[in-house]
Amino acid sequence: MLAREDLPWPNYRISSSPGKWQIVWKVEGFAPERAEALQKGLARETGADPAATDCARVMRLPGFYNHKYGKPQFVSAEPLSHKVYAPEDFPDPHRRNEDTADRSKPVRQRPRVGNLSQSERDWAYAKRALARGESPALIASAIENYRRYEKHNPRYYAELTVKNAANALEAERTAGSCPERT
Repeated sequence: MLAREDLPWPNYRISSSPGKWQIVWKVEGFAPERAEALQKGLARETGADPAATDCARVMRLPGFYNHKYGKPQFVSAEPLSHKVYAPEDFPDPHRRNEDTADRSKPVRQRPRVGNLSQSERDWAYAKRALARGESPALIASAIENYRRYEKHNPRYYAELTVKNAANALEAERTAGSCPERT
């Protein structure tokens, strides 16, 4: 969220658990429905926890310990801004649904691992699973579920990935069964 140009700079970044943060904006003038719609959209677009989007949500308090996990985690706050924001400082949540979201910008990018992007790893997974004889529908479902917060249309992405992997596998099989040309 900190890299998004369409969002104002948060007031605080709360370190709540190992590797997890909460972003806090000071706001005024938000109706509860608008705030919740904005939070739900941001959670969907960024892969954040969709369960933490209601206005009555109690956040972790800096200076206390989070005992949710085995080792208590000290909750700290990093101040980032002193501004108080209004609804017009944020994208309209009703205009950022799946049909109108800007498709030119990725929602969230996973880092490259080695020389492969996440999409290349998804394709390789689909190809291996198909070669083992797994159901294309189950493979697509697994990819769709894994990428549900990262792709604009995860079902389409997953089905296309499986289709392309099946085509590549078939091309390899066909190439392997053809006699060599001289």
